[in-house]
Amino acid sequence: RRVWAALGARDGGRVDLREDAQGRFQFIEANPLPGLHPEHSDLPILAGLAGVSYETLIRDILGSARRRIEGAELISWTC
Repeated sequence: RRVWAALGARDGGRVDLREDAQGRFQFIEANPLPGLHPEHSDLPILAGLAGVSYETLIRDILGSARRRIEGAELISWTC
């Protein structure tokens, strides 16, 4: 969580760490926009292993974004 917050990431994503032989964790990478395929993407698979259903994962990500933008001025894009 500290790495995620320090990077200013929000809503949902993945931080990869590796534990060395001395038990210290090393930061590998952060992915603020990971795949969300329920069967082939790391984030949903890892969430499932932690007991979080795919539906709950998606609901939590969308809920975080909704709470963040409530009251904010939304920009409308046209092409």
